[in-house]
Formats: sequence, C-alpha cells, structure tokens
Amino acid sequence: AEKARYEETLARQKEAMKEMQTKLQEMMQHSKDSGAEAVVQKLMKKAGISDEVVISTEQ
Repeated sequence: AEKARYEETLARQKEAMKEMQTKLQEMMQHSKDSGAEAVVQKLMKKAGISDEVVISTEQ
C-alpha cells in the first residue's frame, strides 16, 4: 500500500511538471522578447525543469 501511494504521488508530480513545462513553453512562444525568455528560463530552473527537457520536446 505504501509503495502504491508513493508511485501515485510520483505520477502526479510528473503530470504537474508536464503541465508547468507546457505553460512555460507557451509563454516562451508568446514572448519572442529575449528578456521574457530569460525570465522563463529562470522560472524553469527554480522549478527544476532542465533546458535539455525543453529542447528535446521542441524537436
């Protein structure tokens, strides 16, 4: 039961990360302004989303 609860939490966190990543990518696309993009990248670092993840999903 404990393991199942842990895996469920992990799955929920992954889902939340995906949603946040999608929102951040949308923000980056809406703001071609380099200043805003730098802010978004700072937010992503704070959220623990690496640039590699973003690059791999954009290809």
